[in-house]
Amino acid sequence: MENSKFLSQLEVSQENLMSHVQNISKWERLSGSEEELHAFDYIKQYLSDLGAKVTLIKHDAFISLPNDSCLEIGDEVFACRGLSMSPSTPECGLTGEIVYCSDRLQSKDNKNNYLGLFTNINSLNDFKKSDIYGKIVLMDGRASGVPVAKAQALGASGVIFISGKHIHEMCISNIWGSPSVRNVDQLPKIPAITVDNATGEIIKKKIAEGNNLAVLKTSVTSEWRRIPLLIADIKAVKTSDKFVMFSGHVDSWYYGATDNAAANSVMMEVGRLAFQHKDKMERNLRLVFYSGHSHGRYAGSSWYADNYWEELHDHCFINIDLDVLGFKGADFIASAVMPEAASVVSDAVEKIANKTFTVRRYNRFADQSYWGVGITAALASFSRVKLQPDSKDIELGWWWHTPYDTVDKIDPHNLLRDGRILSVIVMRFCTSPIIPLDFRASINEIESSLENWQKQASDLFDLTVPISRAETLKQQINALYDTLPLLADEDIRSFNCKLLQLEHLLVPLNYTQGKLYENDPAVPQSPIPSLSCIKDLAENDNESTRKFILTELIRRRNYVSYTLKKAIELTAK
Repeated sequence: MENSKFLSQLEVSQENLMSHVQNISKWERLSGSEEELHAFDYIKQYLSDLGAKVTLIKHDAFISLPNDSCLEIGDEVFACRGLSMSPSTPECGLTGEIVYCSDRLQSKDNKNNYLGLFTNINSLNDFKKSDIYGKIVLMDGRASGVPVAKAQALGASGVIFISGKHIHEMCISNIWGSPSVRNVDQLPKIPAITVDNATGEIIKKKIAEGNNLAVLKTSVTSEWRRIPLLIADIKAVKTSDKFVMFSGHVDSWYYGATDNAAANSVMMEVGRLAFQHKDKMERNLRLVFYSGHSHGRYAGSSWYADNYWEELHDHCFINIDLDVLGFKGADFIASAVMPEAASVVSDAVEKIANKTFTVRRYNRFADQSYWGVGITAALASFSRVKLQPDSKDIELGWWWHTPYDTVDKIDPHNLLRDGRILSVIVMRFCTSPIIPLDFRASINEIESSLENWQKQASDLFDLTVPISRAETLKQQINALYDTLPLLADEDIRSFNCKLLQLEHLLVPLNYTQGKLYENDPAVPQSPIPSLSCIKDLAENDNESTRKFILTELIRRRNYVSYTLKKAIELTAK
């Protein structure tokens, strides 16, 4: 049977999917809690009964859980929520004047951010330190770490976020995963809370009336905890040392039916299908279930990347991550996929849902902890809903990160649709004799990004060598793929091996600052982020400062140029 025909006949069970969602979302799954462990045990038992090799690990992670918070202005007390990784206030609270930073805080680009998570901090530059120093800053937008860090740098004593119609739970650390001795001092040092729109409007009115003295109280428990991580291996009948990783977090805010029980259910169902069809698999499937996503800034996946770096580097070639899907009103609007994997995802969406899938470039979100390892990434949050019919603003459901994320928000038909699409994507990577990664798309993006960096640098910095090497590499990669129709069976293994070596070079180049054994901070970044200080160079007129920046840029250009050189040597063979 042809591979495409086999994939189209995969029988995903809606009954199984809904049963798993209902069982997992019975528990509030705070990282490291007993309730979360019940969910892990349920997943473990199911996969063990299938016949998968299942390993449940408990590891240390730095976890932060908000407790109680309140905001007092005069005689009024306002409902609010504390934020993960915020420091606690003294018991008596933090007293200070509130200053509103207005809509200048959120740029047009970030208002249309496809997750709506990132509050733009550049407009905080509109404010002088004297405007903010010692005051509590009121900001529009959901909480995130970047504006907290900026407000802290300007001397603010605290931050209040206006998160929307509902209060959404968030984490405000810019550290990816658990802190190390090198970056623990980068945890937030000023307390932050979130209020809803209605409360935000009242506070703005009070400020306008001159009634802006407030007492902010928040209690947050941030500590090292033991959290679970579950690995389930489904071996192909055919001997292979390579595997596809299909991953997602289990921990949640509240009951987390859409985030992330729905994704966990799809992972379990795809595991069942893989075990059923392991005789057709060219390589193995590894399911990885994390904790520490919501309350530890991806602590589980980053721990796995750190502690299994070499195994992942040598044997895993793609991480298909799953985070939020199958809910009411969900459609295919856009999701992040690295360019080399985009055609597989787009093809599956088009064939099963008859939809055009828009590929977005990854920013720093979800459990994307493997870019330095050199592993291609596909997906995270998968389907979304438009806020307005003609709007670019899209959302994960108004209930996301709230107590209302319950089973009634799941649409069984959408969950089945998403499950069918994901099963085809995962099984195609498992069953295709030739690994379906297309690095022609990747080198096109890299070349375009280098040219864009050169335009921004103008005559201040020269990228002629890496641009020239990118062009040479593009020609050689195109020639490499031109050989595909001519490959004999015995040549396929060699071709796949070369693809994975190329992947180990191009993924870190395109998506990291070149520090392969650690994760970059959890903040937005540009394509080829190792060259991002070109922005600072272009915007700085001070000659001495420019020389400091150039010193750094030369080192980073060396990384880019040499990586491209190694890729040229690889593809010339």
